Formats: sequence, C-alpha cells, structure tokens
Amino acid sequence: MQRLYLRPSPFAFHTLHWTGTNQPLPPTSPMYPPFDTTIFEIGPFALRWYGLLMATAVLTGSWIASREIARRGKNPEDFWDMLIWVLIPAFIGARLYYVFIQSPRTSEGIGYYLSNPLKILQIWGGGIHIFGAFIFGGIALWLFTKIRRLPTLMYLDAAAVGLPLAQAIGRWGNFINQELYGPPTQSFDYTMRLGQSMGEASAGMLTPPWRSQRNRMKWIVLVRLGTRQ
Repeated sequence: MQRLYLRPSPFAFHTLHWTGTNQPLPPTSPMYPPFDTTIFEIGPFALRWYGLLMATAVLTGSWIASREIARRGKNPEDFWDMLIWVLIPAFIGARLYYVFIQSPRTSEGIGYYLSNPLKILQIWGGGIHIFGAFIFGGIALWLFTKIRRLPTLMYLDAAAVGLPLAQAIGRWGNFINQELYGPPTQSFDYTMRLGQSMGEASAGMLTPPWRSQRNRMKWIVLVRLGTRQ
C-alpha cells in the first residue's frame, strides 16, 4: 500500500509525495492552505488569519443576533451592550475548558499547566475549546439578562441564529491552521494534510470546510424558520 510522507521544502509549505517516489500528489488533493498562517508581522505584533477570522465570526454572528432582537421588537443596542460581558467570560471559559478538560492527561498537558500556572494565561500559545465558551458565555448571558430584566430566552434564541454562521466563518481559521481535521484516510478526494510535522504521515479528512458548510446550512434553516413566525 502506498503511503504519504511530508518532504522538507524551502517554502512556507511542504509538498506531499508518494513514499518511495519523487512524484508529488496532484495539486487538487489533498487540500492545504495556499498561504501562510500569518498575514503580516510588525515587531512583536503578528496578525494571523485565525485571529482575523475569529473576530469576523464574532462580529458577523453578533450582528445577525442583534437583527433578530430588532425583528422581535426589542432594542438591538441592548444586545451590543451585553456582548462584551459575554465575550470575556466565554473566552476565559474556552481557555479553562481546554486546559483542565481537553488537554492531554500527561506531564506535557494538564501536568505542564499545573506546574506552570502562569502558562494558562498565555492564550497565544494555543488551546481553546468552544464548549467552555458555551458554558461560561451562557451563564454570563443569563446573568446579564436577569440584571437588566431582559427576556433571557429571546436572547438565547437570537444568539442561536447568529452562532451557526459565526462557526461557519471560524472553521476556515481551523483549516488555515491545519487543525481539527478528521481521522487519517487513504482517500484523497476530500482530505487535508496533517499539520506541519516532518516524517511519514497520511492525509486526514477535510473536516473544517465540511463543518463550515454544515453550519452555513444550519443558519439558512434557522433564518427561514424564523421568518415564518
């Protein structure tokens, strides 16, 4: 059976070749980003595609949610007032969920963070999980609506309308980072290469774009169902 390995390249990306040959795979499969993960760097500051797409996803989803609030006859400004109070806990929750639940149960995972607790704050090192954002963000939304005496369920409904499209945008950040791919496969029709590592590797299922399309379809369904009310 022919296998794949990553051959070192002087460019930003590596070329997939068949093991035992010098022939690269066709450029159409497996897929991988045609550009670097970093857009530009100025001194210690670096703008990366992942961060840009995440910010775009949050703003787009929030705008859609505010429109849903307005459609239901409430003041959309209340949603924007709530946003910062939800985003900060959601971001903290996403990080804590990764560190204490998602990270490997080894000395290089949770053991590393427990031995170096300040590393938990170094979010730029990678490691967040959307489940933690849902939990902490949902609690923050509940508290905000109770304090401001706003309809909690309506705000949850509005957030549910904007969230799928936000995820559809954010998944492309996962694709550019070459992360959250599916299991290895020998089928190269809809696959992506597995990370930046050297040595023998196989192609993984191209899950980020597929999940993006799935979330986009969810958003379309929710919008159409909402307009019937």
